[in-house]
Amino acid sequence: MKWIKNKEIYLFLVIFIAILLLDQISKFMIRNKMRLYGCISVINNIFHITYVRNKGVAFGMMSNYHSAVLFIVPLSIIILMYLTLNLRKKNLWISIGIPMIFAGAVGNLIDRLRVGYVVDFIDIRFWPGIFNIADSSIVIGTFAFLIGMLKVEIIDGKLRKRTKNL
Repeated sequence: MKWIKNKEIYLFLVIFIAILLLDQISKFMIRNKMRLYGCISVINNIFHITYVRNKGVAFGMMSNYHSAVLFIVPLSIIILMYLTLNLRKKNLWISIGIPMIFAGAVGNLIDRLRVGYVVDFIDIRFWPGIFNIADSSIVIGTFAFLIGMLKVEIIDGKLRKRTKNL
């Protein structure tokens, strides 16, 4: 059982560190190589790299509430840590989703504390906002976590009910 726990910790750290490094390196490069609002077309009218500063949360929401954001984000991280430590039943989806959410939240928090804003640069022209790797990690990690929770509750729950009836 200890080996499984160590494997979970190893998986968490690998995912967390890889995403955090990718996020911070990409933001550093954008901040140092591009002008603010500069735009590079990768696939014309579909995918662009556009440098913007985001003082809010997802897609610039709450941009006038910088102090509140600095309080809400760490609080969210603490709540997620608590839930993670107290989650009794995990599966691969949950084990992948949790470090993705953590890495994204920490990556954006580092920006907020270091420079006062988050660097956003992924500009999908049919999407309503410009975002970054940390934002993507939070969204994908949340979906993975939800799929994992549904699997635990629905699929595993049905299996438990069936075995009780035998």
